[in-house]
Amino acid sequence: MTMTAEDLRCEYESSPLGLDVPPPRFSWVLASEARGTRQSAYHLLVSTSPEAVSAGKGNLWDTGRVESDQSTGVCYRGRPLRSGQRCFWRVRCWNEEGQAGPWSDAAVFEMGLLDEQDGMGTWIGGDRGISSPLLRKEFDLPDGLAGARLYISGLGGYEAFINGQRVGDHVLDPAATDYDQRILYVTHDVTSLLKPGVNAIGVMLGNTFYCQPSEPNLTDAIYAYGDSPRLLLQLNVELQDGGRLSLHSDQEWRVSDGPIRFNSIAGGEVHDGRMEKPGWTEAGYDDSGWQRAEVRPSPGGKLESQTMPAMKVIQTLQPVACRQVRPGVRVYDMGQCFGGWVRLRARGPHGARIIVQHSEYLAEDTGLVEKRPYPGTLETASYVLRGGGEEVCEPHFTFHPVRYVQIEAPADGVSIDDVQGCVVHSAVDLSGDFECSNAILSRI
Repeated sequence: MTMTAEDLRCEYESSPLGLDVPPPRFSWVLASEARGTRQSAYHLLVSTSPEAVSAGKGNLWDTGRVESDQSTGVCYRGRPLRSGQRCFWRVRCWNEEGQAGPWSDAAVFEMGLLDEQDGMGTWIGGDRGISSPLLRKEFDLPDGLAGARLYISGLGGYEAFINGQRVGDHVLDPAATDYDQRILYVTHDVTSLLKPGVNAIGVMLGNTFYCQPSEPNLTDAIYAYGDSPRLLLQLNVELQDGGRLSLHSDQEWRVSDGPIRFNSIAGGEVHDGRMEKPGWTEAGYDDSGWQRAEVRPSPGGKLESQTMPAMKVIQTLQPVACRQVRPGVRVYDMGQCFGGWVRLRARGPHGARIIVQHSEYLAEDTGLVEKRPYPGTLETASYVLRGGGEEVCEPHFTFHPVRYVQIEAPADGVSIDDVQGCVVHSAVDLSGDFECSNAILSRI
């Protein structure tokens, strides 16, 4: 009975973007209705187009039949690959009896920036006194867009927008590293966000693990690689006629402060809604009052592609209990411990303040949240409302251990709705689950 190759992966990822590992490695999972069967040989094709690989043409690499039981870590040995190249591949296998299986479905992988001359522009930032700078740039594109890739690193963290739409669903990107040794950039397919004519790109930066806030707390004191957030970016656009256009981070970008007045990966965040700049990520926004971006030195580490699963909001939790412990102060029990933060919707007058504290513990005497085992940490999000309607209050560049949430809204006229716990962790694939008659063990 024949076997088939399934779950094709390159560099252990399914359809990865931005690979900068030469040579990339291939793997697949064997499937057969017969028990105990094994692979005796494989034939792998890599092509420049889905049509070519479907026709059995490996114009980048054709291994021919290889007598081997290897199905993981098969290194590419074909023609040299170039930066940004999109490749299509498929494989078929023979079982121990020499019977050939069918060709697998085609899979795809895409290379990142492979050469130093493909550099991503200049590191830029804002005034060193700005906690979370906003950077923006407008640019023109012709008709006939074929594809676009955004390569971006924002230290310590970033959120990017194109024409008012958020780029991707990652949070706290890029992943933390020893920035003196290694800096990660992230690749995004942004084709659907661009349009012919005038476009705008905006990036909001935060401190996270790269730089220490102006008011360090106990746990942040070690995060002092740099003195301010900074951005490195390259946008590559391919046209249907074969032309290519590029946009880089440089001094022509515009920069301003924004609504995030303080941010610390463990200490929390202060967001002043009165300082928001509606439309700043869209074309046509008046940035004449903004400053030119300032060039920042490289953090020093080698630039590498981020290929591990990104951090995302994986799940949202609703409170299982809520108790008012004193006027204007409520404590919510989220029902379980998790890492992440709290999102809420609020209405209130201009300038009203909401304070959100996170903890895994409650004080027995007061019922308020208690800071253990590090009483010096803040783990607090503070929001100043802009007023005039419903506002979504959610941090961007902080992370907390959460079970209990204390929300303080002392001002009259403030209403808080839809408190949600945002469970944040790496978006790894699930390989299995467990369930038994014991509810506690099943939940763990």
